[in-house]
Amino acid sequence: MFHRLKTTWEKSRFPKGREVNGKKFFHVLDDTKDHWADRRPDLSYMIAPEESIELEKWLKQLASLIQDYAKKNNVKVSPLAEPRLEN
Repeated sequence: MFHRLKTTWEKSRFPKGREVNGKKFFHVLDDTKDHWADRRPDLSYMIAPEESIELEKWLKQLASLIQDYAKKNNVKVSPLAEPRLEN
């Protein structure tokens, strides 16, 4: 979904600092307030919270905990699918 959003967004806007037809665009940062979205040149600021929690790592740890619990409590569990996270 993020990829489709980015493709649509870039029809009218380009990432910060990009050059188009030989013309270099310059993004001026606000010197009075730190806008956290300005720290990234593109739309990836929208998924920064998800990236910061390392969701893929968390899902692997959760799968391991489920397997350990099942083994200790003699519970049969189906193998879990590998996490498939897309940017």
